[in-house]
Amino acid sequence: MGGNYLEKTKGKSLNRFKVWLEQAKYDLEIARISHDSGYYEWACYQSIQSVEKLVKSVIVHSGYRPPRIHKLGVLLSIANRANKAFENVKLNFRKVESFTFISRYPFIIPGQNNTPHEMISADDSKLCIRLATDIFEEIQVFLKGQKIRTPNGESIEMQDYYFTQDEIDTRLTQIESLPEICEKLDIKKIILFGSFSRELIRPRSTTMDILIVADTTLSFFDRIHYVREKTRGLEPIVEPIIYTPSEFNNLLVEEGEGYLESAVEEGKVLFEKK
Repeated sequence: MGGNYLEKTKGKSLNRFKVWLEQAKYDLEIARISHDSGYYEWACYQSIQSVEKLVKSVIVHSGYRPPRIHKLGVLLSIANRANKAFENVKLNFRKVESFTFISRYPFIIPGQNNTPHEMISADDSKLCIRLATDIFEEIQVFLKGQKIRTPNGESIEMQDYYFTQDEIDTRLTQIESLPEICEKLDIKKIILFGSFSRELIRPRSTTMDILIVADTTLSFFDRIHYVREKTRGLEPIVEPIIYTPSEFNNLLVEEGEGYLESAVEEGKVLFEKK
């Protein structure tokens, strides 16, 4: 199989990282306008868009074309591989990342016909904008201290493009231990769904989707952030969705949400409380 994990740019494209930085700035500006207009879900989504472009600016600055990937955790991993020095930049992106799907897709949100517009608050919006602004400043400082790079002949080949079975098994073992380490969740069930439950070959551009059913007093957003924190530091990146038993039953049985039906029918149960 041919092709590279990261595709090299041509010399004339080396300054295009500035385009990504500039658009990230505009995304942040429109996020503030959305916030002031009361569209907090859009402010969160536009903040996420800004962070995505900021991380891609690092990849372009490192002499590679930006991959057609949108998930922040995966992009951060790619940026670290493209420029080892970037591993030392500590970005607080996990909280804003928690709003990635919630700000766009009503079917994910539990409750009686709540929309993202109704669920995401002004405080959530302020937090996303603040975190995206901090990331913007951190990456600007980082890039100012770096020379524009060109790949030195090395590239990340196809054997590095896929997760190894050992990496997957290690991650699954960690997920299976979540009932023991998540003190704020009384976990009843964990289901692995999506590509990692279906495919034998898993590219590094994918995330590991897990559905957790648990009793908890945490808000829907805080649950996602909590599990993200508990699973940080390893790859594949874990993409968690957490419902209480009543929320899960309402979405699955009463509302008949297709994505939950697919997760249950096609997924693999990693843990179930007896």
